[in-house]
Amino acid sequence: MSLVERMKASRKVEVTVGEITFTGRRPTLEEFGKLYNENANSYEIASRFITNWEGVKESHLFSSGSDESVPFSGDVFREYISDSPEVAEKIRDSLVQALNTYLETKESLKKN
Repeated sequence: MSLVERMKASRKVEVTVGEITFTGRRPTLEEFGKLYNENANSYEIASRFITNWEGVKESHLFSSGSDESVPFSGDVFREYISDSPEVAEKIRDSLVQALNTYLETKESLKKN
């Protein structure tokens, strides 16, 4: 694994909401600045940084859905969260917390 790949892997984030675990990465400081300047909402943030999920069934996505597992698709994910504000907000909050934790760690290392 290259150094760049390791840096990207260090940004991995998992967010569990109910029975579903979403996987993605936290924004970089540069990306966060752009999100702030764009006044990005929780849906836009989740769409940009979530790249996988586990535990999703059709019944999570729509009321007449089956208990069949659904593989991750960016299009399906965006459609799902566009009607699930509580999920989008939980993902946004977790990504912001991951960025804050990174900044706290970075600041702590400066002091040492």
